[in-house]
Amino acid sequence: AASGAADVGAKIESGASWNPYTGPFDVAIPALLLCTVAARMLWSEHRGGVYKADSGGMAVGSIRQAGAAIWSNSGLQSTMCMIALYEAALYIFVFLWTPVLEQRAAEGKDIPHGIIFSLFMCCKMVGSQLFVLGLGEGRYYSEKCLCFVFAASVICFLVPMFTDSYIGALLAFCMYECGLGLYWPAIAMLRADLVPDDIRSTVASLFRVPLNVLVVGCLLCIGRTSERVILLVCCAKVCSSWGEPAPECARCAPLGVSLRQSAP
Repeated sequence: AASGAADVGAKIESGASWNPYTGPFDVAIPALLLCTVAARMLWSEHRGGVYKADSGGMAVGSIRQAGAAIWSNSGLQSTMCMIALYEAALYIFVFLWTPVLEQRAAEGKDIPHGIIFSLFMCCKMVGSQLFVLGLGEGRYYSEKCLCFVFAASVICFLVPMFTDSYIGALLAFCMYECGLGLYWPAIAMLRADLVPDDIRSTVASLFRVPLNVLVVGCLLCIGRTSERVILLVCCAKVCSSWGEPAPECARCAPLGVSLRQSAP
């Protein structure tokens, strides 16, 4: 599906009589509207429980509860800081991969953005399947998996800093996306075992504030500094997340085993 959509988008971009850069997005509008109508007609609403308390009071109470949980649990602090730092580098990569590859492409040749993006998605799927294989064999822990991902991510960001090869940079980015496929289920398992269900979304929202500050700060500097400096910043963020102390319970419990018994 991703490859087919990328091929259609490339054809629209090359054949659009209006702005070729916005052509694929314009065509996506009616497709999304059709999906909206289908979801509205075919999906039932999952409303959850009904609460009598006012929404404002519930929100304040949830924030207080999440803040107390973060303050009293050092493992949760380390985990959420690790998530904020690593995902800040990820969001910067989203804006960075296109100019990095364009600068290394052959002169006068456009890179196939849609095909490359679909390749990234395939690499991410490969990483997710590797995680499933490791989980089935019972040999991988969340912490070990994340340490591997962080180490590989640093290498992937360093490669474009030391080579002007288009193929080299593309392979490094594909490896990075494969690592993302490992990262998402590993961090989701670790976060699910550390954060209670009733405040999980609130805790994640609180840590998105520093995450967005880091991302916006770097994006404001992209036009004013060199590509290598931004890549170095991404490496520093990943190394910082790598240096965060892992929660003790994750070091001794395999994936799939509840960690709440050892959590504070």
